[in-house]
Amino acid sequence: MKKVTVDDIMEREPCEGYPRERVEELWGGKNTLTLTEILNLGVPAADRIWATLQFLSNEENGQFARWCSLRVVHLWDCPDVVMQYLETGDEELRDAAWNAAWDAWDATAAAAAHSAAWNAAHAAALNAALNTALNAAWDAWGATTAAAAAHAAAWNAARGEEREKQIEKLKGIVECAK
Repeated sequence: MKKVTVDDIMEREPCEGYPRERVEELWGGKNTLTLTEILNLGVPAADRIWATLQFLSNEENGQFARWCSLRVVHLWDCPDVVMQYLETGDEELRDAAWNAAWDAWDATAAAAAHSAAWNAAHAAALNAALNTALNAAWDAWGATTAAAAAHAAAWNAARGEEREKQIEKLKGIVECAK
């Protein structure tokens, strides 16, 4: 089981909300925390996700990125090879998936979905699905004042729900890595 020290976190330069003293406080006097313990900390979900992704292997990060992308792939006309890559993680398909996603990309809401496919194809994780879903929702919603207020409330709710689903997925990945 992977164990993380305060020094490990600080080497990865967390955002300014986490100076060394804050991280030490979160560790509660322990020398190390497991990734599961980090995922259970009382800090925003985005911060727990960031910290966990720092210590996963490329394969595990890719698995998470593909899972996130599959959650929003329905928002665009996804080429078959991209879907195959997202579903299987077959590295022989990655370049073809990248090229197909790039070819399918244009300057509309598909650009946000393309971001998820691009990130998955390159094993980047963290915000691929969330940003794609929220950007597509924003584009579809429109820009009226009343709609913007309602959208902001829905956006925040969806974001929180999606982050918690991402936390649960990461817990599963971490547990399987033991």
